[in-house]
Amino acid sequence: MNILILQGSPRANGNTAWMAEEYRKAAEAAGHKVTLVPRQRERSLRPKG
Repeated sequence: MNILILQGSPRANGNTAWMAEEYRKAAEAAGHKVTLVPRQRERSLRPKG
């Protein structure tokens, strides 16, 4: 089975990242193909100042 994990948290080392990584490891250990897509840092659209 192919599994796609979309991590939406902006914290690179937060709870969501940890949970996604643990799920990835468990799914791969069970023989699944896993793609983990971390959230990319986005530029803020808010005006500076």
